[in-house]
Amino acid sequence: MIQAFLLLLALQWLGDLAAAALRLPVPGMVLGLGALAALLALRAHRHGAARAVPEGLDAVARGLHANLGLLFVPAGVGILGHGRLLAAEGPAILAAILGSTVIGIAVTAAVAALAPRAAAKEAAR
Repeated sequence: MIQAFLLLLALQWLGDLAAAALRLPVPGMVLGLGALAALLALRAHRHGAARAVPEGLDAVARGLHANLGLLFVPAGVGILGHGRLLAAEGPAILAAILGSTVIGIAVTAAVAALAPRAAAKEAAR
């Protein structure tokens, strides 16, 4: 279990290094998560889906997920610490959140509606 936790920390650290070295506008944690997904896919390809997840990784992931709410406390404190800025920029932030949500739902609905048609055309070929 310790090895699985160290694997997650190492991938996050490598993601942070890559993001900083390449000056990417992506958090290192996202790059680390992508690396984890690639490693799991490679492992599933080599060893089969039943052995895709290394021993202990599932338990570590479940433990982190069970305590996920605690990880939002620093973000909440940060928001409260910038009350004036939030009051000044709140309407713009709210508009951006609502607008991106509506666009995301619309794109998802369009893809869900068009995907079966495209699959049927591809199957007919």
